[in-house]
Amino acid sequence: MKCGAGGHVLPELVGSDAARELLKPTRGRPRSTNPKDHVKIRLDADVLAAFKRTGSGCQTRLNSALRNWLSTHA
Repeated sequence: MKCGAGGHVLPELVGSDAARELLKPTRGRPRSTNPKDHVKIRLDADVLAAFKRTGSGCQTRLNSALRNWLSTHA
């Protein structure tokens, strides 16, 4: 016996509006309310290496370091 997607049974169980919402494809992460911009910057090799040596999340730490610098220099 084959199992179907259940798209024809679901509206009978939860109603057509709820079924449509449940069957809507969702992919990836939810959209951020404060999205980041994609930028391309050139950094000295030793600066980038220092951030990469600290492990995963080096871009987040670099962003935090820049934000911290701005708070004291802006």
